[in-house]
Amino acid sequence: MSDEIVTQIMELAAEVSDGEELLERAEGVGLVMRGEAMYGSWDAALATALVKACEAPAAATAPPPAVRISHSDDGPNEVEDFPREAEEGWDGPVVMVAGDRAVFTVAADRFRTSHQTPAEVDPFAPRGAGVNIEVALANPDEEAIVAISNVGTAHSFDSRIVPSVEGHVLHAADVVGVASDESIVAMWSRREMRRCNRFAHVTVGGKIKASAIKEFGRHGPDRYGVQALLLSDEDAICTAFLERERGTRVFCASLAGNGIHFSARDVRTMGLKAQGVKAMDLGDDNTVIGAFNTDGCDELVVLSAYGYGKRVALEEFRVQGRGGQGMILMRPHLDGDELAAIAPLPSLNKDLLVLTRGGHVARIAATAIPSPGRSARGVRLLKMPEGDRVGVVSVLPGSGPA
Repeated sequence: MSDEIVTQIMELAAEVSDGEELLERAEGVGLVMRGEAMYGSWDAALATALVKACEAPAAATAPPPAVRISHSDDGPNEVEDFPREAEEGWDGPVVMVAGDRAVFTVAADRFRTSHQTPAEVDPFAPRGAGVNIEVALANPDEEAIVAISNVGTAHSFDSRIVPSVEGHVLHAADVVGVASDESIVAMWSRREMRRCNRFAHVTVGGKIKASAIKEFGRHGPDRYGVQALLLSDEDAICTAFLERERGTRVFCASLAGNGIHFSARDVRTMGLKAQGVKAMDLGDDNTVIGAFNTDGCDELVVLSAYGYGKRVALEEFRVQGRGGQGMILMRPHLDGDELAAIAPLPSLNKDLLVLTRGGHVARIAATAIPSPGRSARGVRLLKMPEGDRVGVVSVLPGSGPA
C-alpha cells in the first residue's frame, strides 16, 4: 500500500508545478491525507517519493536524429543523418542509351559518390557515343532487356551483346530494330516484367495508358518491336513503368513545376492499340517530364535544368483523381530554369546518378539531398559548367557511408 501511495505522489508531482496547485486538485488533497496517515507526516511521504524517483530508471526516449550540415552556395542545408550501408550491386553495371541511340554499359563504381551538395560533376563522354544520355538502367537482373521507344514501340534485346565503355559502343539499330526517328525512353529486365501485372506509358502531352503484360504474348516483345501505344501526331512517350499491384498509385510531374498523385485504379486496363486517357491537365506550353509508380516509395527527388532540387515526401501530395492540374512540386527561382527530371526514392540508402546534356555526370548520396518541404524552393545540388543542363536521373544501389 505504501509503495502505491509513493507511486501516486510521483505521478501527480510530474503533472503540477508547485504544492499549491497540488492541493487545488481533489486527488491531491486525498493523497496528502493518505500520505500523512501512512508515513506520519506529509514531509516524510514526499521524502520517500523523492528517493523512489531518484532510484527509478530514466524513461527511455528516442534521441533526436543527428543532423549533418551539407554546405552549398546558397547557405548550409540541414540533412538528416542516416546509417548508410553499401548495397548489393552498388558497383554493378548500368546500361545506357545516348541521344544518338548509342548503347553501352558502364560499371557504377566508375562514378564517385558525393556526400554533400552542391556536387561536382565529372566529364562523361564514352568513345563512339553522343554526350546526351537519354535513359539508364542499373543492375538488370537478367540478360534480356525490354526497351520502350518514344513512338510507343516495345523492343527486347540481350544485354550480353552490349559493349562496355572501354570498347567501341554500338548503336541501338545494331541491338534492336529501332527506326531512325525513334529513341529509347525506358528500360527494364524481362524478368522484372514477368513479375508484374501491367505496364504503363505516360506521354509528354499528359496521357496515360496501362496494358496487361500478357498483351505482349507468351514471349513478350522481340528485337523488332511490338506496337504498345497509338499516339497522335504531335505526342510522344515521355516514360514507361511497371505495375505489380493494381492498388498502387502513380505520380506525374510537369515542366511548369506541378505534381499529381493519383490511384492506378483510375486507369483501366486497355489493349495495345488504345490511345490512353488523361493523366494530367497541363495547359498551354507545358509537358510531362516524368512519371513513376509509387509502390515501395515514400519520397521522390526532383531536379531542375540548372541543377537545383530537393527530396519531397509523397504524403505531402494528397491523392486525387487523374486529369487534374496537381499541386506545386517545385518552382524554379532562376530565369529560364524549369523542371527537368524526377525519380522515386525507395530509401535514403540509395544514390542518384545525374547525367547532364553536356556530357557530365554526378553520383549523389540520397542523404546529401535536403528535404525542405513541398512548398519550398530547391537548393543547388550540382555545380555544372555554364550552359549545361540536367538530363537524366537514375536511382542506383547505395555505395555506403562517406
